[in-house]
Amino acid sequence: MRRRLRVAANLSKRTAQQLKEAAQASLSETTLKYAGYSAHDVTIIALLVDVEHYTAQFSPRFAACVIIELRKYGEQYFIEMFYKRGHYYDPIGIDMIAQVHKQNILFEVGHPEKDSAHPNTVI
Repeated sequence: MRRRLRVAANLSKRTAQQLKEAAQASLSETTLKYAGYSAHDVTIIALLVDVEHYTAQFSPRFAACVIIELRKYGEQYFIEMFYKRGHYYDPIGIDMIAQVHKQNILFEVGHPEKDSAHPNTVI
């Protein structure tokens, strides 16, 4: 099990670094807009364990995926995550928002309040 968690830790670390770089870049800079990774179910499980969202009842099936989006609310960036359990399942929101700061990413439970004056933007 330790090896699997290390694999997800590397994936989590790489993803966090890419999201941080995208949030720090100005709009005029060319930055990564999309990254796709292929993984086995055990890696998806480890990734869900990393964000404290795994239960056996939601085990990955064929074509499972985790969707991570960098969003901007006003002047703040947030990371929103969704988990699609398999081909025949709809994506569900992971009850977690990670607030992106210049030096780090803070993971918090819940969602930011959406201010009508600041519509959300997918980066």
